[in-house]
Amino acid sequence: MPPYVIAGGAFHPDQIRDARYELRQVIASAIDSVETFNRENLEKILTVGFQTDIYEQLSPEEAGRIIRGMYEDIGRIAA
Repeated sequence: MPPYVIAGGAFHPDQIRDARYELRQVIASAIDSVETFNRENLEKILTVGFQTDIYEQLSPEEAGRIIRGMYEDIGRIAA
C-alpha cells in the first residue's frame, strides 16, 4: 500500500463552483473511504490531511475551520 493517496472530487461541469461545498464533499468522501478501509483491513489509516491551497476562494484559516468542524461533527455522531 502506498504511504499516501491523493483524492479529489468530480463535479458536474454545469454545477456552480463553490470551494466550501467542494471541500466538504472531498472531506466527507475521504472520511467515508478511510472508515471503510479501516473496517476491512488490519493495517489502519491513522492520519488524513487535506490540501486546501487549490481553493482560491478560501483562506487557510477558513479551510482549517471547515476541516476542523467536519471532524468535530463526526466525533459527535460517533459518540
